Amino acid sequence: MDAARRTRNAQAVRDLDAIAPYFAPGHPSPSEDVFIERKWISTFGGTIAFRDGSKADTDLGQLSPDNTEAEISHLWDGNNFNEKYLLEEFLSHDWSVPELDWPVIISAGRHDYIANSRVVAEWFTRFKAPSKQFVWFENSGNMPMTEKPGKFLLSLLQFARPIAERAGDTAPDAP
Repeated sequence: MDAARRTRNAQAVRDLDAIAPYFAPGHPSPSEDVFIERKWISTFGGTIAFRDGSKADTDLGQLSPDNTEAEISHLWDGNNFNEKYLLEEFLSHDWSVPELDWPVIISAGRHDYIANSRVVAEWFTRFKAPSKQFVWFENSGNMPMTEKPGKFLLSLLQFARPIAERAGDTAPDAP
C-alpha cells in the first residue's frame, strides 16, 4: 500500500483497500485476495527486488542452455500446481508451532514482500529446532536463488550440506 500511495497508483490503492484488512488477526484472507496482493507486490518490486513483474525470472529460464523449447513452455507449471493444490491449505495452516523436529534454514531477501521477510524473521525467533540458520540476502526480494546465485550456493554449501552429510544424503564422490 505504501508503494501504491507513493506512486499515486489509484487502481492499486483501490484494489488493496478492497481486501483490507489483509491477513489481520481474526481476518483470514481467501486466495483471491492473495492474488490481488501478489499482483501489486510484483508490480512494485517485491518479488524480484527493484524490478517490476517476474519477467527477469522468466528470461533467466529462457536463457538457460539446460532448458529445451518444450521445457521453457512449462517454466511456471510449478507455481500453477502450488496455487491450485497447496495454497488454500498453506493459508489455513497454523504456523505458530513452538518446536520443529528437523533442521531449518531460511533464505530471506530483505526486500521480499511475497514471503514478507520481516514477518518470517520474527516467526523464526519463536520456534525451537535441532538447528536453525537465517540467511539474509540484502539486495534481494523473493528470488534470492536467482538474484544472488553465488551467495545462495555458498549458503547451501555452508549450512545445508553438513546436514545432508550427517544424514548420509550427499552425492557420491566422483571417480
